[in-house]
Amino acid sequence: MKNNELEIYKQRYETFRYLDRLRWYMLQLLIAVGTAFALTIRVTTHAPGWWLYLAMSFVFGFISWASLRINNGIRANGIVLKKSAEAIGDTDIPNTKAPLKSSAHWLAFFIAVLAFIFFVMAIIEVWKLDGST
Repeated sequence: MKNNELEIYKQRYETFRYLDRLRWYMLQLLIAVGTAFALTIRVTTHAPGWWLYLAMSFVFGFISWASLRINNGIRANGIVLKKSAEAIGDTDIPNTKAPLKSSAHWLAFFIAVLAFIFFVMAIIEVWKLDGST
C-alpha cells in the first residue's frame, strides 16, 4: 500500500510542477505582450486605434482566463497532493483551498480588469469614429 501512495504522491507532485511552470509562462507572456503594447504606443505618432485596444482586451482576457484555469488546477491538485503526502508522512504541504489568499488569483483578476478596461476603451474609440462621420 505504501508504494501505491508514494506513486500517487510522485504523480501529483509532477502535476504541480507542470502547472506551476505554466503559471510562470502566463506571467512571461503577459510581460511580453505588455512590452509589445507599450512599444507600439511609443513608436506611433498618433493615438492607438480601437483595433489595438480590442486586441489587447482579447489577449489580456485570454491570459487571465488561462491563469485562472491553471490556478484552479493547482488548487484541485493540491488537495489530493496534500492527502497523499500526509499518507506517506509529509505534513508540510500547505493548504491550497482558499483562492482569495493566493497572489496568483489576484494577479489573474487584475489582468481581467485590464482586459475589461481595454475593451471599454475600444468601444469608446469606435463611438468617437461614429461621431466624426
